[in-house]
Amino acid sequence: MLLDNPNAKNAAENILTCLEKLIVLCARRYGYWSVDHINKTLLGEGFDSEANNWPESTPVICCSNQTNINLSNGDIGIIIEGLHSKYMSFRINSPGGSGNCQLITPARVK
Repeated sequence: MLLDNPNAKNAAENILTCLEKLIVLCARRYGYWSVDHINKTLLGEGFDSEANNWPESTPVICCSNQTNINLSNGDIGIIIEGLHSKYMSFRINSPGGSGNCQLITPARVK
């Protein structure tokens, strides 16, 4: 999916908007009903592998500020399948205040 295509850009925006409505907040990082427990339940054996191996449509969260790729701690994205590899699609806030989607390779996101 290339985000320079207007239809693809609208689809990416719609997916991220739906994702924001389905977020589950967890009070704990580890233990029963924690972030770790829910992720392991959803991803199964793939949880411990790299994000490149996670299935398409897996939600992701940026865990630190990365100004070089315009990501902030807490930014939410989703894994999508590209023509030759997987990407993470994040809504990026531009200096003008408008948000648009950006594809980032999983290896670049912390």
